[in-house]
Amino acid sequence: TTLWLQGYPAQAKVRALRAANDAERTNHPLSLSNALAAITVLLWTGELHAAEQHLDWLVSRAQTQYFRPYLDLGRAFEAELTIRRGDIAAGVETLGHCLENLHAAGFGRFTARLNIFYARGLAASGRFTEGLALIDQTMQSIEA
Repeated sequence: TTLWLQGYPAQAKVRALRAANDAERTNHPLSLSNALAAITVLLWTGELHAAEQHLDWLVSRAQTQYFRPYLDLGRAFEAELTIRRGDIAAGVETLGHCLENLHAAGFGRFTARLNIFYARGLAASGRFTEGLALIDQTMQSIEA
């Protein structure tokens, strides 16, 4: 993610793909966090097909390891893909459910980014007031 934030999207994509592949190859429980970071970069760079492939692995591993927060994060990213591909209603519903689970579990590391995408989905489905309220709430949370 650092390369992306420094303005090097091409290098960020290459490193993200390598990190995701390494995570899958090592198949260690801690590799889930590396895969999540890599998938985030792949979504940022528009590599939706690669992100989807690695999400399938991540969700599968999170299920077999009974690691609920990572399962919810993986499904939230899948919902983002669903929204990006035009199925707004299904994506918004799933993403909202995943965010509820993540907040209830106290696992909010990725929720600001996901809240922003959720707000975009709400706006795309005509729920502008909810989307704006979520953006305001997210900004207040970040500032706090």
